[in-house]
Amino acid sequence: GFCFRYHEGIRKTKQMVKSGKVGRLISIRALVGEYFPEIRPDYKSLYYAKYSGAFELIHDLDLAIWFADQPIRKVYSVFGSFSDIGIEAPDIAEFLLEFEDRCVATVHLDFFQIPRRRYIELIGSKGVLIMEFGSWDEFSISLYNKESKEWESNTYKSDRDDMFRDEDREFLESVV
Repeated sequence: GFCFRYHEGIRKTKQMVKSGKVGRLISIRALVGEYFPEIRPDYKSLYYAKYSGAFELIHDLDLAIWFADQPIRKVYSVFGSFSDIGIEAPDIAEFLLEFEDRCVATVHLDFFQIPRRRYIELIGSKGVLIMEFGSWDEFSISLYNKESKEWESNTYKSDRDDMFRDEDREFLESVV
């Protein structure tokens, strides 16, 4: 169900973290925000508007936990309906996670942000890695290396459906 783990940009970013490009991971910041009235003009009639709200954007919380790759020690959260889009369910959720081994994460989920944004920032002992994909047709990865004191940034084209195909393929291969 967590298809974003199969997104090409997320996979590249995870490989970069595992290869040690940012050193020991210390802090993770994940953000997703999108303007619900624009994405789904019928949003007020959806169950999201009454029950789950911004918690539907849970992929970014999963990614923070997946990148940390260690047990969670503590979780703090604030959520509610703070914007003017007029839904009963929370239109924002903020999380602060403390992991077992000297790593923290903050995760922001909202249904009112204009323009749509989605990024994950990974701060390590040797640098910073940022992966952004506010649209489905491209993503960017930026790496700051503390030794070279320079940013290296690349933008890639992508196809949203590739992550679903890759997830399905892995599932089918595991049950065969």
